[in-house]
Amino acid sequence: MKTSNILVITYLSLIFGGLAVLYFDDMRHFLKYGRETRTNVVKLHESKVDLPQFTVIVDTTGYSFSVTSGENNHFSIVKESTAEISPEICNVRNDTLFINRIPKNSSVKIVCKDIKAIVAKNSEMLSIKDLTSDMLYLKLEKARSSIKNVKIGAFSFDLSNETHFDASNITVEVLNGKLFNSYLNIYSSKIRRSSIEQLDEKKHNMFMH
Repeated sequence: MKTSNILVITYLSLIFGGLAVLYFDDMRHFLKYGRETRTNVVKLHESKVDLPQFTVIVDTTGYSFSVTSGENNHFSIVKESTAEISPEICNVRNDTLFINRIPKNSSVKIVCKDIKAIVAKNSEMLSIKDLTSDMLYLKLEKARSSIKNVKIGAFSFDLSNETHFDASNITVEVLNGKLFNSYLNIYSSKIRRSSIEQLDEKKHNMFMH
């Protein structure tokens, strides 16, 4: 056999040998990690309950939840296992929805047809979005909150004790607010008239752009 043929055969053997090693290594990786990934897929369950009419939300649980507009009032929980929504979790009294307890490792969503006020203390994250209302009042104490994609006629808030509040893409006719030892950030929004009062001596905790 010619020397050139021997070199060609050797070269091709190295190429195909390398490809085979890569193929079997990929198969080994898929069998090891691909199966683990499929095994670790978590199936989430949504539990939902319809609620009577309410316009006020009061929360002191310290957990996260979201509020949005909708045709029907309801309270939903998304978590790994099915959760029974009992009065121990939430209940409506005198036009007010009281959030008493939020299960751990869950996502809570509240849909309200006509929300007027939200009172929250120690909230990990209160998210308000896709909401339309003629008026809205927020009273937040030592909480984190964001509001976006909303249209409100008269919007007022009272932020205190290290509350962090972010507002984006909001359309408001009249905005009135009070800040005490809290942080406000408003951007990409349309506000016709505004009046914000800072009740502490900090001058770096409000941004409107």
